[in-house]
Amino acid sequence: MPKLSKLDERRKTSATEANRRRTFALAQLHELKLAERRGALVDLASVESAWAAAGVQIRDAVMALKERIANRCPAEWRPKLAPVIDDEVRQVLTALSGRLRADPSAEAKQRGKV
Repeated sequence: MPKLSKLDERRKTSATEANRRRTFALAQLHELKLAERRGALVDLASVESAWAAAGVQIRDAVMALKERIANRCPAEWRPKLAPVIDDEVRQVLTALSGRLRADPSAEAKQRGKV
């Protein structure tokens, strides 16, 4: 058998590597499809949509606290109390929003869990 030139050897190696990578990618794709059929994977857009809807409900419920708390207080207190409650509620929601938008892996590292 004739000896291959260096260029032919590189082409052969390149073709072998490409075939190996293709086989590996197809195996991964197959595993993902199986996991999805078993219910182990869910659509990211569906999860994000569900969490966004839950976030809106939580925000609306927390924002409603201002009126609910103010209505339990004597009427003469309400004009001064309502802005204070509103400010506190908004601060809490802003802090939670900031924490949710932060990189969760960074927060876990700070707590020593990763």
